[in-house]
Amino acid sequence: MLRRALTAFRAEVLTDDGFQWLPLACSVSRDIWDDESWYALSTRLIEHARQVGALAMLPAALLMGAPIRLLAGELAMAVSMTEEAEAAGAATANPVGPYGRMVLTAWTGREAATSEMAARGEGQWLTVAHWVTAVLRNGLCQYDEALAAAEQGSSQYPDEPGLAACTRSGTRCGLGRLAGRHRRRLG
Repeated sequence: MLRRALTAFRAEVLTDDGFQWLPLACSVSRDIWDDESWYALSTRLIEHARQVGALAMLPAALLMGAPIRLLAGELAMAVSMTEEAEAAGAATANPVGPYGRMVLTAWTGREAATSEMAARGEGQWLTVAHWVTAVLRNGLCQYDEALAAAEQGSSQYPDEPGLAACTRSGTRCGLGRLAGRHRRRLG
């Protein structure tokens, strides 16, 4: 049902009032793993923020779009979007959190930088810190460490991407039953 709603929302001509729902639509598309909608809606949100000169909205829009660019194999675009989000945040005296930078450091395998950033995490950022640690450890074939980080990250926010890392790590550690449990939680 949510996928149909997102597809309809993507096709709809939005009024000014309709654009206020784009951040929610981006989050929902990410949460239900609808990558096509996430990509399209985040692009639309970024374009809208730029067109209307909404500098306060632009950093969040860019950070919503950067992870899906990574998943689409567009590393240079994700880096550019993260840098632009940080610059726009600084220009508006509303600095962005470390989320975009943390994801990029893990995705590119920079172990020391990822570990340092993850150690400073708190609250929702702590969940992200665990997730990026799991991504990094999976990439370094350190599956036991990846599994531990992914389980920590998914315990507080069970619908977050840490579950996919739990499944991947659990499978590679030979813990098929654990991986299956996390796979069922993903739906």
